[in-house]
This record gives sequence, structure tokens and C-alpha cells, in this order.
Amino acid sequence: MGIMGGWSSKPAINMSSDGEIGYFIKGIPFPEEVLIILLSHVDHKTLLNCRQVCKLWRELVDGSVWKEKFRREGRSYHSFRAIASSRKLPWYAYYWIFHKDPFGRNLIKNGCGQNKFSHWTIHSNGGNKWDVERTPLGCEPVPSEVGADSCFVTSYQLCSKQQLVDLRVEGVPPQIMDELKPCITVSEWGEYAGRFDCSCVYEMHIKLLNSHRSPLEEYQQQKSMHAGENVDWRKISNTFNNYKNGVRYVLFHHGGVDSQFWAGHYGSKMTGARVELSLPPLS
Repeated sequence: MGIMGGWSSKPAINMSSDGEIGYFIKGIPFPEEVLIILLSHVDHKTLLNCRQVCKLWRELVDGSVWKEKFRREGRSYHSFRAIASSRKLPWYAYYWIFHKDPFGRNLIKNGCGQNKFSHWTIHSNGGNKWDVERTPLGCEPVPSEVGADSCFVTSYQLCSKQQLVDLRVEGVPPQIMDELKPCITVSEWGEYAGRFDCSCVYEMHIKLLNSHRSPLEEYQQQKSMHAGENVDWRKISNTFNNYKNGVRYVLFHHGGVDSQFWAGHYGSKMTGARVELSLPPLS
């Protein structure tokens, strides 16, 4: 059986005397506009097969069908909300957006400690070890834009952990990374926010890794807060643009320590870890 419930998998094409091309499916003529609308209702995986029917269908799917599908369905996807409907994307970008919706969402899992340390790899667990505070102690509440009340907290010896984001698994294959170069924004709330009564240090270290997990680019910050200073939460953020080809992973590493060696959890706090990709603006 052919594609789409019995249609011929190889559409007949008739060239009329005035040079116009007509689409015929099982002998029935279809205007191009109608075929575009019909195909735009096909799921994204089946559209890959539709591209293989013939050159004409491939050109139709790549040139108009994905865009029509975006126009009708796109606003339910994070990735499309920041993209103008008039913007042209390569067909593979549309496919991966419909498949995984990788842009405009947080690729970090459990960034606020809601699930304790799930998805994180602990490297250093000094003092009284890492902990999660359901609401932060000794400082202001977590900012509302984080969307959670909890935070990670460090102790009197170094506590550090990291999370590896596999971009292909998240729906950003090498072709998109190397040809479209999406902006990679990393951020976290906390920075050097600790308690009002104890000095502390916060650190963030981000690496863009290649397929061998060797670093191509890095971003690093270390901040200190002294007891008695303003303990409002502060956001630290960095965006990678125009990076080298070959980025396949993002390694998010953070940590901290209390500077006064107090037993318990008086070190720096952090929450809302985020890695977000966005398509670069048109040049």
C-alpha cells in the first residue's frame, strides 16, 4: 500500500500545454495548495517518508509543507514561540523541532533540587556534604521566576557537582549545531548568595565539548560573599555564540564552600540551573 492510506507512492505528473505541472494521485488531479495542506496534517516522522517519494514531493515538503505545518501547529512548541512565522528554516530544523522541541526550554534536569541529586554527578562532597533546602535558610526566598522554592546548599569543605547535556539526545543533532549554530545560554540563580551570617564562595564552570568530550570553549566564574553583605539572590548568565564546529555536549559544573569552616550547611546556595538553546537572529 502506498503512502497516506492507499495513495500511490509515486504520484503521476502531467505537463500541460502551457507548461504548468499538475499533481495526480490515483488519477485524481490535486492543486498544489491542496496537497500542501493535506501533507501538513501528516505527522513529522511520516513526512520523512513523503520526501522520498520523488524529487517533486521532496521539493514540495521541504519548501512549503513544513512551513504550513509550523503555521498551524507551531505555537504549541517552545522552539517556535521565538521564531517569526516568516522565517525560513531548513527542513531538518523543522523535523527536529517537531520531534524533540529542543529550543527555548531548559535542557538541565532537576536544576533546583526538587528530586534531590537526580541527574547530577557529585564530584566533591566535603564537610557535611551537599544538601537541598526546601526553602532557603538565612537568606531571601528563591526568586519567583525560577518556578521552584528549593535550592542546593554547600558546606564547610568544597562541594561540587556537574551535569552533562547530550545535545543529540535533546534533539539537536550535529547538522544543526554546525550549520545553524544555535545560541547556548547558561544561567543559574545564587551566584554568591549564601547566608547573612557566614562568608562563602560560589563557582560555575561551563564547557562546550566535542564528540570525544574534549573542551572547545569554556566559561568560568567564581564569586565570594562576606558575612553581613546583601544576601539577595543574583543571576549569573553567559551566552555562547559563533563557537567552533563540533560541539556535541554541554557540561554544567558548579559548587561552593563556606569560608568560615562552620559545621552544617552555611556555604553558598544555588538554584535554577539552566541550559537553553535558541536559534540565532538572522544576519
